[in-house]
Amino acid sequence: MITAAAANSTDYLFLTGKVRALENRMLDKFRFYRLADNAEKKTFFEDLADSPYKDYLSENKFGLRLKEYIYDQYLSLRNKMEEPAYLDLFMVGSDISNIVSFLRGASDESEYADGVLEEKWWQQERMPEFVKLVFDRLKKMSEVEDISIMPAAVVECACVDVVGVVILPNIKSDLALEYWKRSIDIKNFLLNKKGASKYYLSGGFISKNFWMRQDPSGEPAAKVEACPFYSRMEMHEDIADAEFAARQWKSGIIKEMRKIAFGPEPIIAYLLSIMEESANLLHIYTGISMGFDPADLKEGLNLAYVSRV
Repeated sequence: MITAAAANSTDYLFLTGKVRALENRMLDKFRFYRLADNAEKKTFFEDLADSPYKDYLSENKFGLRLKEYIYDQYLSLRNKMEEPAYLDLFMVGSDISNIVSFLRGASDESEYADGVLEEKWWQQERMPEFVKLVFDRLKKMSEVEDISIMPAAVVECACVDVVGVVILPNIKSDLALEYWKRSIDIKNFLLNKKGASKYYLSGGFISKNFWMRQDPSGEPAAKVEACPFYSRMEMHEDIADAEFAARQWKSGIIKEMRKIAFGPEPIIAYLLSIMEESANLLHIYTGISMGFDPADLKEGLNLAYVSRV
C-alpha cells in the first residue's frame, strides 16, 4: 500500500533508502542473545561499543541515554519528512509522560524526556499550544479547579483526546492508524482486565463508552473476542505477560509497514523498531544488574519486530 500523500512525493524515496541502511545496523537475535550472556554491566557495554549505541552508553543513566538515542533518531528523520505528523504520532508518548510529570511538580530533569513539543517547555513561562489544549480538556473533564491533583490516568485520557484532534487528522496511512488505534484498544483491554475503570482512552476501534459498559468479571463481548490481539493476550493471567504478548502482536504491524516500498510506513516502522530495540537493551541491562539468569533474560526479549534473524 502507498498512501495518497506519499504517491505524489519523491521525498520518501530518499528517506526510505536511508531507513533501509539504518535497519542494517540494528541488532539481530543472535546479538541480543550474546548481550544477555554477559555476566557484568562492564562487558555488556563493551559488547555494544561497535553498535549505533556506542555514544549512548552510561552505567548510571542508561535508560535516559536510550531515550536520547530514540529522540535523536526521530529528529534526524523528522527534519527530512514532508509530513512529520507520521512520526509525531508515535513520539508524542514522551510528551504525555512529560505533562504528567509537570502536573505533579517533578523538578528532576531525569523525569522528563525530549518529545514532539518545544525543548524543555516545562521550564518556560509560555506553554505550548498542545499543553494548553490538554489543560483545557482536563478542566472540562472535572469540576476540580486544581488540575495538578488529577490522577495520571485522567491526564493521559486528556492527552490522547488532544492527539485525536491535533495529530490524527493528518494521518492517512491505514497501517499507521491501525497501530495507533489497536494500541488504544490494547490499553483499554488491559484496564478492563485489571478491573472496572473510568479512565478508558478514546480513539480506538472499540469506543470508550463500550469499554465502560464491559463487565470485567463477566464474559467478554463478541466485539472484544473479535479483536486480532485477543487470543494472544487473553491466555495470560499476569498483566505483565499480557503486555508482552501485546508488544509481540503489534510487532506484526511493524513488519507490515516495513514491507511498503516507499512512503511514511517504513520510516514509522524504523522508529517503532528502535523503541523495541531499546526496550530489549534496557531489559538485558536491568537483568544483568540484578543477577538474572541469561536464559530468563532471553525469554523476556521481544524479537518479533526483528527483520534479520
